[in-house]
Amino acid sequence: MSGTSTSQNQQDTLIIAENAEPRFFTMLPNLVDDLPLSTVAFRLYAHYKRVTGEGDGGACWESSERICKRLCISKSTLTRARKELEKWGLVSSEKRSFHGEFPSVVVKVKNIWTANNAVYENLNLLDSKEEKKAYLSYIQEGDVQSAMAIVDYVVNRETT
Repeated sequence: MSGTSTSQNQQDTLIIAENAEPRFFTMLPNLVDDLPLSTVAFRLYAHYKRVTGEGDGGACWESSERICKRLCISKSTLTRARKELEKWGLVSSEKRSFHGEFPSVVVKVKNIWTANNAVYENLNLLDSKEEKKAYLSYIQEGDVQSAMAIVDYVVNRETT
């Protein structure tokens, strides 16, 4: 077996992924994972995305009691987590009464895909670890203006 460098004791491994039609899954924007959300707020956001689906106008009627049971949290924890998601602009909510029935909370999951894409497209423009860390830190603090100043600096640096 001259001309080969493979030893008889070496074993090659072939890894094959089974590709099936993806079903029953939920996509979350990377931005949500990079925000300093509490564990409960992150879980609640994932739940909202799951039950409303990805399409425009997805909706789900689910009681607060059922959400609390599914997430193993109290009603006050649910309220705090929802307010945290509102603070970050991921959802909005309002109390409504339908046909004179009990008051309900209507939660709207906001479409943040455009913002998500912009954040990570800009992140790819940055070269150093320090620039990326500063950029994400500003994004997490909600200081988009400072984050964009870093991007502008890097883009201008490369064009001069």
